Amino acid sequence: MRAIALCLFVVLTGQALAGSETCTSYLTGQREKMIEAALACEGTPSQTQMVRGQADAERNGEKLLTFSECSRPLSVVKSTDLFSECVRTHLCAAQTYACAIARTNVHSTVKECGNATQTCKVTDPIPQ
Repeated sequence: MRAIALCLFVVLTGQALAGSETCTSYLTGQREKMIEAALACEGTPSQTQMVRGQADAERNGEKLLTFSECSRPLSVVKSTDLFSECVRTHLCAAQTYACAIARTNVHSTVKECGNATQTCKVTDPIPQ
């Protein structure tokens, strides 16, 4: 019986340590994924270069896109719209995560982290 208890303790403690990511580290990781996704949008060489500048600015905390730009619905009328919509969607999402990071700290609970993200989806929307 003690052996089973010891095994459970080791397994549960290992899982707890593996899940020790903080709210801000999670949000920061998600923001970085959105920036990387914007960089992965396929466009012409000049479009890709423009996105690199936007990605660097986003990483430096600059808010590049307005509420109006991020709340506008997705619209792909012609094939050239695909690149700009891809970039816009991912950079708006990065701004949403940046907003949530600003509203939380390393001690924020999962619930507080989620609430901050939901609030930021209103103030810093992601195109749908």
